Amino acid sequence: DLDIQDLTDLQAFIPSFTVQSTFGNWAVRIRGIGSGQTNLAFSSSVSIFNDDVYCGRSRCLEGGFLDVERVEVARGPQGALFGRSTIAGAVSVVSAKPTEEFEGYVRGAYEFENDGYNATGVVSGPLTDTLRGRIAVKSEKIGGYIKNTFDGTDEPEIDKFAVRGSLAWDATDDLLFNLKVEHAIKDEDGNPNQLANPGLFGMLTADPNAEFNVDDVRHVSTGTGIPGFDDMDTTMAVLTMDAALGDHTLTAIAAHWELDYENYLDLDGVPEAFLAGGLSEDYDQQSLEMRLLSPQGQTLEYIAGALYHQSDTRTRQYSLYGFVPVPYYQDRNYQSDSDMLSVFGQLTWNVTDDLRLIVDARYTDEEQDGTAWGLFPLASDPNQQSASPAQYRMSEKRKDDSFDPSIRLQYDLTDNIMVYGAFATGSKPGGMRANDGSIGNQLLAVGDPSFYQTYLGQPSITPAEVAAGVTLAQGNGILDFEEEEADSIEIGAKMMFADGRASLNVSLFSMDFDDLQTSSYDGTAFVITNAASASIEGVEIEGNWQVFDALQFSGSMSYLDAEYDNFVGAQCLVADAAGNFQDPTCVDGFEDLSGTKLERTPDYEITLAADYEKQITNSMLFRGLVSMYYSDELSIRQDFHPLGIQDSYTKWDVRAGLASVDETWEVAVIGRNLGDEKTINHAYEIAGSNFVALGNGRTVSLEGTWRF
Repeated sequence: DLDIQDLTDLQAFIPSFTVQSTFGNWAVRIRGIGSGQTNLAFSSSVSIFNDDVYCGRSRCLEGGFLDVERVEVARGPQGALFGRSTIAGAVSVVSAKPTEEFEGYVRGAYEFENDGYNATGVVSGPLTDTLRGRIAVKSEKIGGYIKNTFDGTDEPEIDKFAVRGSLAWDATDDLLFNLKVEHAIKDEDGNPNQLANPGLFGMLTADPNAEFNVDDVRHVSTGTGIPGFDDMDTTMAVLTMDAALGDHTLTAIAAHWELDYENYLDLDGVPEAFLAGGLSEDYDQQSLEMRLLSPQGQTLEYIAGALYHQSDTRTRQYSLYGFVPVPYYQDRNYQSDSDMLSVFGQLTWNVTDDLRLIVDARYTDEEQDGTAWGLFPLASDPNQQSASPAQYRMSEKRKDDSFDPSIRLQYDLTDNIMVYGAFATGSKPGGMRANDGSIGNQLLAVGDPSFYQTYLGQPSITPAEVAAGVTLAQGNGILDFEEEEADSIEIGAKMMFADGRASLNVSLFSMDFDDLQTSSYDGTAFVITNAASASIEGVEIEGNWQVFDALQFSGSMSYLDAEYDNFVGAQCLVADAAGNFQDPTCVDGFEDLSGTKLERTPDYEITLAADYEKQITNSMLFRGLVSMYYSDELSIRQDFHPLGIQDSYTKWDVRAGLASVDETWEVAVIGRNLGDEKTINHAYEIAGSNFVALGNGRTVSLEGTWRF
């Protein structure tokens, strides 16, 4: 009803769930935990699933939602049934399936504030007695909302297109096949980044409009020889088989998924071409999963299965330096092959009609073969030569295995009240640093013969050898980082009241993380490491109340207390916009952040909504919806820089529409973020200059739907 187009729109309706787009990976977090954005090789700690198929990249659902049936968000470690890297939780998007009856719809909306639109068309129905099909097509344009005063454009302007075809075939009464193929593209011109504090680049620019205001006009303008862009292309094919084997059900899911993106960004934030850079990624994966489901309604019920997953990743990050006497560039590359096999199972013991004990576990074995290399060709200027990172080529083979069990106890106090307690574990494999241009220098700086002997098989190393290529043993801490693990305890209740007209869910949880994978950027280099430990405690409350047939209230609240328990060697906290450290004794930009709050994690989040539907004539309905989302203050940057602090804010959404009683047509006006709150999606520092990227403000759309 509120024209939700992707995960960033969805977050305002789900407690403890945040999604923010960045220049690299998306920042997806559940209950305060998510992967860092600055290491491109990180798998997302919040796993993305599309029709039961896992994808390890946070951008996998960036193409926009297309003909979605439902979205499921599972909070907390989900290692047993969901599987790989679900240490913070999982997001599952389920697409609509082909139907037994012929049907379809056309929906279109025009957005007035930024001059955008979206249009979707769907046709579904039988092709033969045993074959059904569905095709869905979507086109979307999002108008720019940040004014670039240098060239007069509104940025970023985004064009998306997606198409999906689905077939369902009843091969026999006991055998069903579903085939889905979908493709999506996104072309984004410009970006919402702003220079919020001058630093080096602000002092060099000749821009006469050098006002450092963070709003919808980029006063310090952007200009390079190449316009900024962010383009993405993804293709997915899934074949699912459901077979009845007596009272059991066997499910097999075979899938192929490709994701490519490339972007280019003016990194200095001023018209002059001082510094620019780009990212690209070429990712593809193949997977096969088998699941056996026992008969339901028995004293013992079970699920058993296995998953094979293979993926190839190739990333590139480069920077172009034009503010030095002789321009030069830095080029960081990474490629890896990963093979993962896991087996899993779940056993449910219905002890009595009211008491259930659920035990599940997953064992995972993963092998990674990765290579990172950095190319830093320079002119003959000796000053540049001495300042340049050492060229490097490093390879490593990693092997990670994990065992993730969980146990839950559910008890029905009454027909309408269920209480539960759960203990769950999760893990995320280690990996390698994809875009840290300093690792050549780091390896040379170790200077310890025993280290070189242990991890290189030789007592010393030269710059020429590092540039030519070396192979390191696992656990070296230069090229790689370690696996992270989590334990979670949760108790709660799910309750129904007033003959089912009201519901209330309450959960209290405590999570402990060991070797938490973190990444940040200190303005000159990437800081990628494992925090020794972190802990999160919180409470979530969700409720619905059907006041009477026409009116429903709903709401949720979450509270999180999230902090690093032990984090030595972290990026120093910043006290002011000038970049001074909170702790004057901070050594070389690093300090102990034990006891410090996690970034991108508000203490409180609140959602409230009222949904009203009333028949106003014999043939017409009125539908209205008002929703509110409140977020407490949070820091976007790990160093808690003042320019990366997002103050507490409230966003209001409204929908008002008319529809036919038989649901054939509907017309609605939709207002998102009516208070025009500009909130920070991303913030970072380069050479003392601080940048922020703001999300979209108010949008107002007129939408029409025709169903047939």
